[in-house]
Amino acid sequence: MMTSEIKKSSIKIGRSFSTVYKLTVESQLPITADHAWKILLKSKTLLYIAQGVMSIKPVLEPFPKEWEQNKKFKTRMYMYGIIPYGGIHTIFFKKIDPANRIIETEESNKSFRMWNHTMHIIEKDYHRCIISDIVLINNGWLSFISALWASYYYRHRHKRWLKIITLSEY
Repeated sequence: MMTSEIKKSSIKIGRSFSTVYKLTVESQLPITADHAWKILLKSKTLLYIAQGVMSIKPVLEPFPKEWEQNKKFKTRMYMYGIIPYGGIHTIFFKKIDPANRIIETEESNKSFRMWNHTMHIIEKDYHRCIISDIVLINNGWLSFISALWASYYYRHRHKRWLKIITLSEY
């Protein structure tokens, strides 16, 4: 089961408030939260779940085997694997919290001023967990349209999660 919701919100940036759209996409996975967390930490997971809608290529250095807190990566993104999107896309891993199974990133490119992403694995019971993606989007007057596109993209990613958990290399 997957849920998706977009809400308009306001957050303080510096001394002023800015309008953002908050996208929340959640899915239940038939695996333990610990197993899902181990999958989420792997950089190849991002490449797999984005595949089909977005190709993500590192620019300066290859991605590490597992994401690391306080590390910044520059990437190029291609919609459907061929259409360049947003120029250089920066991903900063602000927080990786294994105890609570949370990863927070701050992302931006020419198309997005703000794309703050929180990934959270929540234990439901021994054999099931919830994966939650929360994205705060600020793209000026295009923010709502960007949130609609992000909803499509993250729903695609959640469908790919259901496939990734059946692969032996994960």
